[in-house]
Amino acid sequence: MTMDREKEREIELESAMYTNCLLLGLDPSIIGLGASNGTPRVGLFRHSNPKLGEQLLYFILSSLRGPVQSARDFDRVWPIFDSAQSRDFRKVVQGIITELEAQGALPRSNSRVSSLATCCGPRFVELLWQLSLHALRESHRRNFAADVASNPLPAPLTDVAFSHAATLLPVTKVMHLYKLFV
Repeated sequence: MTMDREKEREIELESAMYTNCLLLGLDPSIIGLGASNGTPRVGLFRHSNPKLGEQLLYFILSSLRGPVQSARDFDRVWPIFDSAQSRDFRKVVQGIITELEAQGALPRSNSRVSSLATCCGPRFVELLWQLSLHALRESHRRNFAADVASNPLPAPLTDVAFSHAATLLPVTKVMHLYKLFV
């Protein structure tokens, strides 16, 4: 894969991840969206960005696991006030990710720990995208059970799925626009 294609893929994944988060109900101001700016700015994870990374991880995993389980999961580690609490938060996140990998909901990866530690780079963006996609699928399954029963969701995310981000991006954008007007 050429360097340009790698950068393009990272931009696609990050943009799709932000769209997924907005569809899940993320406050747009967290990712820098205001009244005049309707498109999330990409590249926020080219350099270490632990504050935003932790906010997005907390939001996505809370959306995925629901308020009761999230309260248990993140008790004493959220909100984050110091570096020790940040370390503990990341351990909880790593445990949840390991659980999701064991269930087959996320592809396995050996680089998760380092990716979580830095909150930057393409691997971290890909992790956020994978988590946001899974959370969006589960949210859809919970909120539209009748639709899912008559028209099943596609197979869960696998190692091949990330290569289809360019295909998914227009779909998530349409869903976002639909949500704005409904």
